[in-house]
Amino acid sequence: VHSERSGYQPSYIVAARNPWSNAVIATPAALYYEEGKSNATAVPLLVAGADGETQEKSVVSKGITGFISAYGGGAGALVGHLTDSDKKDLESAGAEFNWKVTADSVKAVSIAVAEQFWKKSDAALIIKNDEKGYGFGVNALPLASYLDIPVYVVDHIDTEVKASLSKLGVKYTLLCGDVGTYGRVYPLNNHSKIWSLIATGK
Repeated sequence: VHSERSGYQPSYIVAARNPWSNAVIATPAALYYEEGKSNATAVPLLVAGADGETQEKSVVSKGITGFISAYGGGAGALVGHLTDSDKKDLESAGAEFNWKVTADSVKAVSIAVAEQFWKKSDAALIIKNDEKGYGFGVNALPLASYLDIPVYVVDHIDTEVKASLSKLGVKYTLLCGDVGTYGRVYPLNNHSKIWSLIATGK
């Protein structure tokens, strides 16, 4: 599988905690293996925003603001919608964003990230935007980083998604959940199959 990056490389990526898809979509943008190289390329991926179990609403954790401050700030990418309070906390720590996608639609976020970070990709990982898709998709996510391919989280492969896949030259799709088809399809519909593919490439 061949892919080519767009050349855009932020100093870090901040993904809004909700919905879950933001961090999943951003993962191979932040961590990937270039073709022919054995070492991964990585930029920090920070998941920020409200989490009722661990922090107050609309407060970015001190771990994240402390990291950005120690990291020296720099120009980052923002994936997903953060509250004004969240953005203020990040900016106070030194964060700057030279690229943002804050669309409410998970599909729109997927398309924007794919087309911002990749110029071409023979394959894409497509995850159904539901609980079952999440379960398979999170397990399959290492494949996207290893193959350096974009992740789309969608309800189904509609004309907009097809247009984006066509733009990137996608020929093969790894599918987690019932999303439809595009190109040569590799369904990843059980965990054993996913783990075997990660471990053996088969």
